[in-house]
Amino acid sequence: MKRTLPVDYKKTDNGPPLKKQKIENRTFLTDDKKSWIDLFQLPPELMLSKEEMKELWEMHPKEFRTVRVFNKEHDTPRWFQSYGQSYKFSGHEYETLPIPDIIQKYLDYANSLPQYQGTENAKFNMCLVNWYIRSKIFD
Repeated sequence: MKRTLPVDYKKTDNGPPLKKQKIENRTFLTDDKKSWIDLFQLPPELMLSKEEMKELWEMHPKEFRTVRVFNKEHDTPRWFQSYGQSYKFSGHEYETLPIPDIIQKYLDYANSLPQYQGTENAKFNMCLVNWYIRSKIFD
């Protein structure tokens, strides 16, 4: 028996088909509307298992990094790493690493959403991951 997928699903190379979702909330960060944040719930098939969460946690860099604020270097309360493209922030350019499969599936999902379809320039091609230790945030 041949199985067909509903129209709102996209087959990926890294796992099961992913259900597309509409954006629940878009907040513009600038008056020219060139920067924004989209909020939406990930589908259940993209939720990490305990094993995947451990794998992702163990990918954090060995050292915390610094940022420059008002020409003074400060330690950050987190690890962060860019994947796919270098990351420029607060007077520094941070090295990038290749995108691992555990992260690629989220880029594939975002690129499958209808609101991000269109020109090649609109394709998501990098990810910035932050790892926080609770005690570092609340100390």
